[in-house]
Amino acid sequence: MSKTINVVSKHKDYKLYKSMRARCYCKGSSRFKYYGGNGIVICSRWLEPDGNGFRNFIADMGERPSNKHSIDRINPSGNYEPNNCRWVTQDVQTNNRNSFNRRYTYDGQTKTIADWAKKYNLKYNTLRDRIQKYGYSMQDALKMPVGSLR
Repeated sequence: MSKTINVVSKHKDYKLYKSMRARCYCKGSSRFKYYGGNGIVICSRWLEPDGNGFRNFIADMGERPSNKHSIDRINPSGNYEPNNCRWVTQDVQTNNRNSFNRRYTYDGQTKTIADWAKKYNLKYNTLRDRIQKYGYSMQDALKMPVGSLR
């Protein structure tokens, strides 16, 4: 490994960058079927050799604002490229996923499960399971005590 690449690989955001590449190009990645398998690619500027792709990625995106942020594609069907990527927190990521965009209406407001969970200080998985796995109405799912399924 060249000294240049070794320095790049020690950057705090390099692991995230490598994961993005694996999702798009490594058929052995558990996430490949959702990304590369669906035709999602990374712009050529971010794929340049000898560490330059990563440097271009950081030049275009800036460093990750915090460890709570990850790379997000604004258009979930679009590619990884400067005009379609941003740093976001997990709640924004969850709302942007195609599979999680089902909306529920309660008390005159329509929101995603992630938004309802945040508003009522519930864990996303808890609220999702109450509704989708156990069949509770949104009203019942939001109002039942934490740790309760009945």
